[in-house]
Amino acid sequence: MSREEARRRTDEFKAHTEVWLEELKALYVDQVWYALDYETWDEYCQAEFGSIRLPRGPGRTEAVLTLRDAGPLG
Repeated sequence: MSREEARRRTDEFKAHTEVWLEELKALYVDQVWYALDYETWDEYCQAEFGSIRLPRGPGRTEAVLTLRDAGPLG
């Protein structure tokens, strides 16, 4: 694999991660687990995704703060 191809793929993955973080925050803020009959956000995440870990990087702090600022939603 060339250096250029490796850079392109890495940058694409980072971009997808940023989109993923935005959607995760929206799912949390919109409290989607209630509409799907889950008792809590944790129950929803475990059942639907197995587990979720926020990736390290520049978007992580913002994502954590957004989820924290939304308050304990379940």
